[in-house]
Amino acid sequence: MTPTAKEFITVFDRESGFELSEYELKVYSKRVVEFAKLHVEAALKAAAEKVTMELTYPHPYEDSNEQGLTYANADEISRGGEYGSVEVEKYSILNAYPLENIK
Repeated sequence: MTPTAKEFITVFDRESGFELSEYELKVYSKRVVEFAKLHVEAALKAAAEKVTMELTYPHPYEDSNEQGLTYANADEISRGGEYGSVEVEKYSILNAYPLENIK
């Protein structure tokens, strides 16, 4: 389980010998949460922009068991025709980790 900001700071305080007041703990917890949200949003955005996919499709010759591979950036991939198409829904990545989980 991922600790809350307050739990994280409390453990750090204990291990380092610092002791924060309840007010300081509240203020620092709020700052840590905002910092974490900024980094989670940046990480998810980077993942959505940098995601690659591997599309496996049958070899065009019926008597062959070979498969072809296509690698592409999410912004570049689109395969039409008889094999359909493959796309990445970037919002599924951007919303993969709810910021409400950061407490």
